[in-house]
Amino acid sequence: MPTPPLTIALGPPTHGVTRFAADCARAAGTPLLEVPESARLREALAAHPGSAVHLHITDSLFGATPDEAADTVEVMARDRPVAVTLHDIPQPAEGTERCRRRMGAYQRIAAAAGLVVVSSEHERRLCDAAGIVVDAVIPLPVPDLGVASSPIEPDAGPHPEAVRRDERSVGVFGFLHPGKAVDVVAQAVAELAAAGDHSVGLRLLGSPAAGHEDYVRAAVETVRAAGGHADVTGHIEDGDLARVLGEVTVPVALFRNVSASGSINTWAAA
Repeated sequence: MPTPPLTIALGPPTHGVTRFAADCARAAGTPLLEVPESARLREALAAHPGSAVHLHITDSLFGATPDEAADTVEVMARDRPVAVTLHDIPQPAEGTERCRRRMGAYQRIAAAAGLVVVSSEHERRLCDAAGIVVDAVIPLPVPDLGVASSPIEPDAGPHPEAVRRDERSVGVFGFLHPGKAVDVVAQAVAELAAAGDHSVGLRLLGSPAAGHEDYVRAAVETVRAAGGHADVTGHIEDGDLARVLGEVTVPVALFRNVSASGSINTWAAA
């Protein structure tokens, strides 16, 4: 029986793609190598000379630029068989020039790999349009969040995530960045507040993606300036997900770029 490939979970453990890579390897019972940053990847692989690897790729984890990410994969593929699952497939909605640069990198990565996997038919169509041959579509799973713990009572003491019983909320979940249209959701909640409805709050369930702290801060201030309330929870521990997501009245996934989405599947699980 062939030896299964070594899955590389590259990046911080809280990153969705990194975490998914690790979860897939553990679920399949296949070898896993966790590497917190791309600068340490070559050193980590030196202990596994020639081993076939499976990479879960979004370009920002593999290099400071899309071209650097493609360089990383091409160098790796010179010494070993490489399979890839492509995430965050580039698409025109993210901006013409950014899409062009990222898609060029994804084309190079796919050309270096012996097997290419995506997570949705939509992503396959994006790859087809770019001349990337996809070998398999494997949908993302809906996770099991378990049973929600008891909701927080109003008199339970200070909790940054506490929700008043009479409060309705609009929630955006996951790493927060412009692709999730947090600004549009914030503006909608602000308009409710400006019209006199202060019973609906904005709940941003997660942390700002790297480089987008000011964007998230501006969204919160948009709501507060209109007299509404808004908060950012920061990272939510696994054991709290079912409860925290279940407290939201209206979950919103207003993605500017349609894709396979772990955050949507987590909403579905909740």
